[in-house]
Amino acid sequence: MAGGSPLQQLTPNVLRLYDAEVGLPFFLPEWGERIKGAKDQQTLVQLEGEWSRAPLSLVERAVRAEILIAAFDEPNNKGSTTEIDGEAGHDIRLAVKQLEPEKTLLWLRRNVDPKWISPSRRSGYARELDGCRFGLDIRDAIQDAFKQTKEVLN
Repeated sequence: MAGGSPLQQLTPNVLRLYDAEVGLPFFLPEWGERIKGAKDQQTLVQLEGEWSRAPLSLVERAVRAEILIAAFDEPNNKGSTTEIDGEAGHDIRLAVKQLEPEKTLLWLRRNVDPKWISPSRRSGYARELDGCRFGLDIRDAIQDAFKQTKEVLN
């Protein structure tokens, strides 16, 4: 999401999980209980401030999502150098889930290790090349799953 507004215009259905996590408590019964339980004006002002800062429109869109796609960078491999711009080997996980009815569509965990890139170029290109390699792994996994499904149906 570092691309800012231009990226958001190109991907209007992409939301950060963080925004849903931060705003979701405002849609739960506990939020109403906090308001009802406020003992004074100062507490109400504080609650109003929390409400006004919450990304409520994003939460509303997120809770209506049909598909969850989550990618996770895990900590770097033991014994490797300190992580700077993706320079160290590490695992990446990708989950694609249908939310209603709940069904896992794809779950991948792959190790990416940019040690094959020359040390002089590694810091400038490791993150992007790791991402491309992982993207190819995703494509291969989807193609393999499609082939297996097709064989079962035939």
